[in-house]
Amino acid sequence: MSNMDDLVRADFWASMAFNPDAPDEELRHWFKEFSLRADKMLLDDWKDHNDGRMAEVKQIMYEVIYEKEHPPVKKMLKIDAERDSVCMQDDCMAPHCKQLECEEDLMLSRFMYELLGYVPSAGDNTVWDIYSNATADNHRNATKIATIFLRKGSFNYELHVEDRPMKDMYLQKVYCALMRKG
Repeated sequence: MSNMDDLVRADFWASMAFNPDAPDEELRHWFKEFSLRADKMLLDDWKDHNDGRMAEVKQIMYEVIYEKEHPPVKKMLKIDAERDSVCMQDDCMAPHCKQLECEEDLMLSRFMYELLGYVPSAGDNTVWDIYSNATADNHRNATKIATIFLRKGSFNYELHVEDRPMKDMYLQKVYCALMRKG
């Protein structure tokens, strides 16, 4: 068998290993096939043949297989949220408590979108102040971390503290106080 045949096979094995539609078992098979056949001489030849990409390709293939078999575990934070009622009908479902979950590396600015799914609009112009580690009883003495503006179907917010990852905010609770509706 010629050296060129080996290079064509190596290209084939690599293309099969990168096939995103292949089931995991088939992907592992082609990666193993590629690794077994890619001895020192073949690696050197294929490296010259493919512009020095051999080591990079093998590393990428390893990472693809490893990540499929060992997905990264993201640490999650659980934050208790409580909010004011927006009308008498809403009072029937009080208290308005919910546990929100987010990745610990999520930025505070992105956490505002989590709160968007929690605080309701109460008309064309609703404003919510968000307090850290607070409840309905003590939120006036707590730190205001943000204000959420809901205007005619649009959403905006203003941070009152530095935008940091949630793990650095040390939030266990947030209280959402209704400031304006209408």
